[in-house]
Amino acid sequence: MNTNFRRRVPGLTLAATIAATLLVAPIAHAGPGTLGDAEQVIESLKAQGNKVIVTKTGNKPLSQCVATRVRKDLDVYGNPRIYPNISSGPTRRVWLYSVYHVDIQC
Repeated sequence: MNTNFRRRVPGLTLAATIAATLLVAPIAHAGPGTLGDAEQVIESLKAQGNKVIVTKTGNKPLSQCVATRVRKDLDVYGNPRIYPNISSGPTRRVWLYSVYHVDIQC
């Protein structure tokens, strides 16, 4: 038997085992084309300081819905107002929040 082949056998065996495990392992999805629990997606975006606009399809409560699409609309900038009565130099624009549209299916 070729000595090069003998050295490669353990690596090939490991690669084959990993590939078989990945092919057999079940894949967890909330459904076709979903991003997960709607409440979690919305709260995650809000926790980052964003504004969220929700488009809901279906009549079930939000706790039974899944997010199917998230789109970023725009970034909102403004001037910081640390000392509103004092004019000291040029003002700079800072990011305030982003607007996201979340489509949910119930």
